[in-house]
Amino acid sequence: MSDSNKTPAYNLKVVIQETGLKADTLRALVRRYGLPNPQRTAGGHRLYSQYDIEMIRWLMSRQEEGLRINHAIELWRKFEQAGRDTFQEMPIQAESPQAAVSVVIAGKMLEENK
Repeated sequence: MSDSNKTPAYNLKVVIQETGLKADTLRALVRRYGLPNPQRTAGGHRLYSQYDIEMIRWLMSRQEEGLRINHAIELWRKFEQAGRDTFQEMPIQAESPQAAVSVVIAGKMLEENK
């Protein structure tokens, strides 16, 4: 992915619209696992990149395959540390437009229909 895709440009609302996650779920991912790692504006607002959005989609895709979020994040970090292209080696699975989004964090399941 190009460096321009890592430029922080999107606020929380855009990320929520693009991924289907609830704001609280996204904040919990950042707080508990440090992924994604949004930059902050001078006013303290989070800014995410296209890379961050794709990372979230990738993590959600791994969960749809049956991985727990902590294992998906461990896998992401292993790929990253090895310098491997995570998106190419394990592509994001296509999801149906009616799919329910659920992310499990610390034993709780948080769901929201798209």
